[in-house]
Amino acid sequence: MANGTAEARQKILFILTNILSNSEQDVVAVKKSGITSNIALALNDQSAAVRKEALWAISTLLNAESDINWLIDHYELESTLLEFLDKDTDSQNVILALHSFKYILEKGGSRTKINFERMGGLDALENLQMNGI
Repeated sequence: MANGTAEARQKILFILTNILSNSEQDVVAVKKSGITSNIALALNDQSAAVRKEALWAISTLLNAESDINWLIDHYELESTLLEFLDKDTDSQNVILALHSFKYILEKGGSRTKINFERMGGLDALENLQMNGI
C-alpha cells in the first residue's frame, strides 16, 4: 500500500474502513491479512488525506474489535494518536483521535488508562479544552 500514490492509498483505506464496518468476520479477515500494519503506518503518511482515512480505519477497527491490546502492543497507537491531539489542526482528525482513545480506554483495561496519563493524554485533553476544540 505504501508504494501507490496518495490518492490510491486514500481509496484503499476508505475501502478497508467500509469492510471493517461490516461484520466480525470481516474484521477477522482484515486482521488475518496482515494489512493492519499498513493502516498503522498510514497514520504517519505525508499526505493529510491518507492520514485522515487511516484515522477512520483505526477508529473503526478499535470500535469493532473486542480485544484491542494486540493493536496497542504492536503499533504503539497511543503515542501516534496523542500526536494528532497535540499537533493536528484538522478538527475532524482530532475528533477521530478522541474516539479512538475512547475505545482504547474502554476496552484496554487499567494498563491503557495508566499509559494515557503517563504519556500526557490528560495534558493533551486539557490543551484541547483550553483552545476551544
